[in-house]
Amino acid sequence: MKQTYEYMHVVTSMDSICVEDIGNCNLIAFNDEGELWLLSINTYLGNTYVLEMGGIDTNINDISTYFTYKKYCFQYNEKKINGIINKFINNPQRNIIQVEEIDDIQPYMEIFKNTI
Repeated sequence: MKQTYEYMHVVTSMDSICVEDIGNCNLIAFNDEGELWLLSINTYLGNTYVLEMGGIDTNINDISTYFTYKKYCFQYNEKKINGIINKFINNPQRNIIQVEEIDDIQPYMEIFKNTI
C-alpha cells in the first residue's frame, strides 16, 4: 500500500490580542465547539492573583472534557504573567479561536456557578 505523509508543518498565528495591563486583566476565550475559558489576573501591593477556569460547553451548559480550575498567588513577575497568558491562549487541547479582554467577569462567573 502506498501512502503519502506530510511533514514540515508550520504553525501560524491568525489573530492577536493587545492586553493593556497584563498585571490586571480579565480574558475570556472560546473555541469553535462553543467551549468557554476564563483567566483573571489581578495585582495588588506587589502580589499577583490568578484565577483560571474552563472549559464550559456553552451549548449544553456542562463542563468539558478538559475542565481546569487554578487559583494561585505569586510576587509580581512580568515574565511569569506573560507565560501564563500565552499558555492560556495557546493551549493545544483548547483550540482557541477567539479571545477577548473584558472589564467585568461577574456574568461569566455566573455561567460557571450555574454549570458546576
